[in-house]
Amino acid sequence: MRFALILLMLAAPLLEIALLIKIGQTIGVWWTLAIIVGTGLVGLAALTENGLSAPLKMQDALRRGETPVVSLLDGALMALGGFFLLLPGFIGDTAGLLLLVPPVRAFVARWALRHLFLADVSIEVQSTTWRGGADDRAAPSPDRSRKTPASGTGPLIEGEYRRLGEDAANPDVPGSDGDKPR
Repeated sequence: MRFALILLMLAAPLLEIALLIKIGQTIGVWWTLAIIVGTGLVGLAALTENGLSAPLKMQDALRRGETPVVSLLDGALMALGGFFLLLPGFIGDTAGLLLLVPPVRAFVARWALRHLFLADVSIEVQSTTWRGGADDRAAPSPDRSRKTPASGTGPLIEGEYRRLGEDAANPDVPGSDGDKPR
């Protein structure tokens, strides 16, 4: 598999150059350059559109309570299509244009999820509270027997503090002027 990938990475630029030369001879240099610049502008527009809409699609998925994997993968494939269109060459332009077509993008996404990501992934969201006790303050763990803090308050972190710059000596507060060693 790795050898085939390395071979493809070496052969693709050579095929692109050969195809550019052949098409340039057939339709002319100026028309070839016009097509390359035109597809580059389409790729730039696709990247710009994807950059603006992908985060909004992910936020919408999160608001609906869904994982944003589908919108994230769709945005990544659209960005990849725009990137292919930016590169000079007709093979990359063809791949980029195909990735801009939604049914083709959905097919590639299904294939990628099935073949490239081999692990089964499940996401479970649960409340995490802090266990009490002096020895165990820094270890978060799911503890369903304790009540969780009120919504919006976050985890409860116990500790001691003193305000810096207070002049009054208070013997009850460790570290204040009343606690100076003699």
